[in-house]
Amino acid sequence: MAGVQSDPFGWVGATADGKYLVEECVGEGGFGVVYRANHLGFGEKVAFKCLRVPDDLKGEDKDRFFESFLHEGKLQHRLSRMTAGIVQALDVGAATSPTGQWTPYLVLEWLEGRTLEKDMDERHKQGMRGRPLHEALTLLDPVARALDLAHEQGVAHRDVKPANLFLADIGGRQTIKVLDFGIAKVITETASVSRAFEVTGRTLQAFTAHYGAPEQFARRFGATGPWTDVFALALVLIELVSGKRALEGEDAAELFVSSADLEHRPTLRARGVEVSAPIEEAIAVALSVDPKARFRTMGEFWDALCEAASWAPRAPMSSHAAVLPLDTFLPGGADVDALMPSDPGQDTPTTVDPLQAPVRPQEGSTQLSSSTQVPIDSIPAHVAHEPAGRGRLIATVAVGSITLGAVIGGAAYLASAKRAEPALVASGSAQAAVTESAAGATPPSTPAAPASASVGPEPPRPAPLAKAVPAGSVPGSNVWVEEFRVQSLADDAGRGALEAQTRCADAGMSLCTEQQWSRVCAENPTVAREPSWTLTAQSHGFVVRGGGSCSIRAVASGASTAPDRRGLCCERSVAIETNNPNKNFVVATSRALEKIEAALNSRRTSVFMGLVSDGASIDGEPRTLAEIAKMLDKSHQDFPDQWTIIDTCSVNMKGVVRTPLKPNKSKRKARPPESSSWSAECEVLRQRGGEVSVVTTSYLVAGSGRLQSIDDIRVSRAWSKP
Repeated sequence: MAGVQSDPFGWVGATADGKYLVEECVGEGGFGVVYRANHLGFGEKVAFKCLRVPDDLKGEDKDRFFESFLHEGKLQHRLSRMTAGIVQALDVGAATSPTGQWTPYLVLEWLEGRTLEKDMDERHKQGMRGRPLHEALTLLDPVARALDLAHEQGVAHRDVKPANLFLADIGGRQTIKVLDFGIAKVITETASVSRAFEVTGRTLQAFTAHYGAPEQFARRFGATGPWTDVFALALVLIELVSGKRALEGEDAAELFVSSADLEHRPTLRARGVEVSAPIEEAIAVALSVDPKARFRTMGEFWDALCEAASWAPRAPMSSHAAVLPLDTFLPGGADVDALMPSDPGQDTPTTVDPLQAPVRPQEGSTQLSSSTQVPIDSIPAHVAHEPAGRGRLIATVAVGSITLGAVIGGAAYLASAKRAEPALVASGSAQAAVTESAAGATPPSTPAAPASASVGPEPPRPAPLAKAVPAGSVPGSNVWVEEFRVQSLADDAGRGALEAQTRCADAGMSLCTEQQWSRVCAENPTVAREPSWTLTAQSHGFVVRGGGSCSIRAVASGASTAPDRRGLCCERSVAIETNNPNKNFVVATSRALEKIEAALNSRRTSVFMGLVSDGASIDGEPRTLAEIAKMLDKSHQDFPDQWTIIDTCSVNMKGVVRTPLKPNKSKRKARPPESSSWSAECEVLRQRGGEVSVVTTSYLVAGSGRLQSIDDIRVSRAWSKP
């Protein structure tokens, strides 16, 4: 491949870390520079990718950034060792360049070939049309497999596009590999680095608008995750088959409209390709505006699409490439096995250009940071409409305070910029976490032994926790919790409560409330081996559960950290305390309260107003819809960083109202329509400006399903630091 003249780090002709003789600069991007280098120990070509880091990144900020960079390098290594569909990461480290610059680097296999973007451009120049659907499925199958494997590990790419899919020529065969897992994310989501780049006037770009999902343009649609990759690959497939871009538009605002337009979806039929109804339906689901309505992982999407197309992949989606040992990675040192050829009998190593291909010049304005917001006023009403239905993702923003009691919380993203990587729920004995402000908890009888002590065989580690928890009662109570999903994340120990919540939100979930944690522990007692934060707060801290058994309970300051204290992530589900044996009623009220919470957290006045009756009272004062809307709009401005969680609700059924009979032409008596109202007293957690409060709020819902009143009736915790 042709080299480029620029050498901003001065590496050409020098040796990095005594191992890599840098030969040529082959590409530059917004975040880094890629060199072709020679591994001196093996005499093989490798790609030496250096990140651009601001000169004023110093001290703790520099250490935190490098730690995050190492983490992402290790993550890419683990993923690439599991499948040949991801470019192989061989080494990660940092070195001082000949120009005196500190340069974190990633070493990857060297690939010969071209990106899918360049391939499609060449076909277009030659007047060739799109590929047949089965040919496109065959081409993208390794990509779908690789992404599915990453999704099984709880990792999303978030920038799937033709420029990040590389058609590599290996041993006379062509294969396709996924490039750029996570490294740009380290830069865009490290606050100190982002600030430093902003000072220089440089723009950080985290996704490509031509392949962007609605939640990447505006967080009000929800958090990004595996479902974001599903959306993007569906767009790539449409472009491969139709020969035309799936999203229509010249700039970011137009592409946002195309991505989020509920009435006009960019399916194959919409781009002029005739396909069967099952194929069109599978792609339409993958391209749903509401992330909750999409396939949750790439495997779900690809299985459904292949079945609809009557196309059989070479192996089931669950059968990935052979999994290699994960303990051979040595930070700062070469991985011997990974440097060897990946194809049996191949004399030369597999090869790489790990830097994503330069963005086409005419598309420069469409490269966006995930935090970039397109003005909502520019979006047609039918596009901005909030999807209905039970939310499987926690809402990422909350509505501002209406009254002095902060009945409705203020707007803020729950979602963090940090990637959520899954991990085992680590084993180990109970730790000191349960001793902090212990609320009647009984510490385990055997204290944790020092690391050097011989305590016999370690108990078996539980399997990665990613499962559905069935609906049921919390042990020892009449609190009922609807079915929900639970997921453990990697590196979740040693964090404060709000940071743990932020990581969960980025995974499209929330830190489990105490009631949810109890349900999880009842189904999987291994989660109690180490203490876990919950999202249930009390007057002097957050509830910590576990540390030896499911019954251990403590309260700790939300700002405190403990090396073994973790945070499980749960799908939102409001717990209901009721003596009503009618489970249909319990399910309906739980979902209605979740809908209220989601509306409060939508930051869009119109969504919440659709749930409120005209003349509804707020803290005892009747308000017209116009008055409530005006207060909400003002609260959006006053409290831009607040979110709300409805924890546990005590629900009571009110009287049944029967509508009088009306005469009808058939003279038959019609059964009178019935409607019933209900009320719920809920423990509500709110956060704004780094402070939290807990109040008991009463919601009165009419038989019509609309809110008649919202009243804060008791403050359990005034606004204070976590």
